[in-house]
Amino acid sequence: MKKSEHKYQFTALPVNLTACLDNNCRSMLYTLLQLSSYYASEDGWFFRSNADLQAQSRLSDKMVRAVISTFHKIGILEVKSVGQSKGIFPNQFKLNASKFVEWEKLSLEDCIKNPSYAIPLDDYKQKGWKPSYLLANSSHEGTRTVTESSLSPHNIENEEIVDNAENIENSENEEKKKENIDTYQDTLGTSDWEQSQYDEVDRYQREEDMYMRILEANSYNWRRWEDILTQLDAFMEKSPSPDLADTTYWKIRSFLNQRVPYFQQKYEEDPDSDDAVDFENQLANWADYSKLQSGAFSYFGDE
Repeated sequence: MKKSEHKYQFTALPVNLTACLDNNCRSMLYTLLQLSSYYASEDGWFFRSNADLQAQSRLSDKMVRAVISTFHKIGILEVKSVGQSKGIFPNQFKLNASKFVEWEKLSLEDCIKNPSYAIPLDDYKQKGWKPSYLLANSSHEGTRTVTESSLSPHNIENEEIVDNAENIENSENEEKKKENIDTYQDTLGTSDWEQSQYDEVDRYQREEDMYMRILEANSYNWRRWEDILTQLDAFMEKSPSPDLADTTYWKIRSFLNQRVPYFQQKYEEDPDSDDAVDFENQLANWADYSKLQSGAFSYFGDE
């Protein structure tokens, strides 16, 4: 098939770099490249929570952190943390595509067959392990890499530096938070304030779109809905405005209005099957839960 004959979307991967990675890292690299192409701002940064990365890469929480740590260590990914994460869980990312070319100096055959070129995943199971982006002397600028000794979980001095740095940063952030809230609107001009609000709304809508895509992707797998709806509940609580949260709420109801009747009709053919019984029990559980709150599960309270 000629390139011009492609009838589908695809994400370009750096072949040599990908060949040097294990399957977990490959999954995350694909995820980050896809997200970056769709969500990144002009400066290359994009926002994603740890839960988002888990859902799209299909990796566990610990594996996500280990892979992000690995990518940060070898210099292909920059990370930041904003909001309530307080520096512990990164949620802003930027791929350093210029670093990909370093692997282009190698032959593809070497990348595939030569074990010396394999990029090892951070050993997150090692006692006292910390991600590279939390280490005080970690850096991904230029060609500098983190030394093995600096990553040692037995380096007590490094752990204390990290802990102290985080405590100082958190303390300063708490002291400045109220002041920032009070003075932010006065300090910025009207246009800056409006731009800030626009950015918040834009970020919310992008994240909402991602969640709804995940929900749609699981339209035939109702057993996944609870986890996704739980994440949507937490997401809606952080909405910049009640109107935005309400929009998300109605999108969820629209989805459930279509999918719940589908499964009810499907299981009518064999109501005693395990799947049918499980589905009815799950609907009852969700209905009980909906009485406690008015978020993503409230649809089931109307049934």
